[in-house]
Amino acid sequence: MQSIETFSTTHLIGDRLQLEHLAQFCIMHQDPQVMATLGGVRSHEQSKIIQILSFENAYLRFDWSTIYKNSRS
Repeated sequence: MQSIETFSTTHLIGDRLQLEHLAQFCIMHQDPQVMATLGGVRSHEQSKIIQILSFENAYLRFDWSTIYKNSRS
C-alpha cells in the first residue's frame, strides 16, 4: 500500500510533518495569541524537542502540517 505524502483542497495544502517544518512550529509556539489555548508560549528548545518527537512518529500517527495556499512561500 502506498502512503499519501501530500494532499490539497481548494484552500489548503497538507504535508506529512518533516523537519523542514520545525522553524514554522517554533515561530507559532512563541506567539502568545496562537498559544493562548494551547498551554502557553514555548521556548525554542521546548518546541524543538516536542516537534522532533512528533516528526519521528509522524508516519505511525499520520500527523500533518496544513497551511492556506495563499500563505505558502
